[in-house]
Amino acid sequence: MYTPAWLMGLVCRAGSYMVYGTTEEAEWIYEKIQRPSSYFIVAMNLLYWRVGMARVSGIVAMMLEPVTNCNLRCSYCPLTLQADLLDGKRPELMAWETFRAAVDTAPRSVETIQLCGIGEPTLHPEVCAMIEYIAERGKRASLFSNGTLLEGELLDNLTRTPLSVLNISVEPDRDTAKT
Repeated sequence: MYTPAWLMGLVCRAGSYMVYGTTEEAEWIYEKIQRPSSYFIVAMNLLYWRVGMARVSGIVAMMLEPVTNCNLRCSYCPLTLQADLLDGKRPELMAWETFRAAVDTAPRSVETIQLCGIGEPTLHPEVCAMIEYIAERGKRASLFSNGTLLEGELLDNLTRTPLSVLNISVEPDRDTAKT
């Protein structure tokens, strides 16, 4: 079912205004949802939150952390700030079977699966296959990256995937973004 762009924009701006008191944060909603049913779920979740009800109508986006390591040490990142809490607690790379199980058991309402979190997802040797798998399951794939590894073969392979959204996080302080 096609949702007109003006309606998507209106819902995104309304949600942004409800949460932040401004419409300037509307992009975070649009990058996660595009199905009409997802807009209804988000609208209901925001309404419940706004009136103080402890209820969730549905989940439209899910985050997966395929990697718990990074090639940088940005000053604002939990990996840098809480490295001692994470050290050795989880495997550095998510196993393929764990990834598949997470995607396959996601609620039907999940529209977007984000590959992001504490580590740099492009360090995972199967990141492109993960994006393909997400898309094959009828979900949108979103990738958060520091962008420093997006070159050569990896970049060529990523451009061939059905990636829906690529977010690049930029460390503003050159001295603290160390490899």
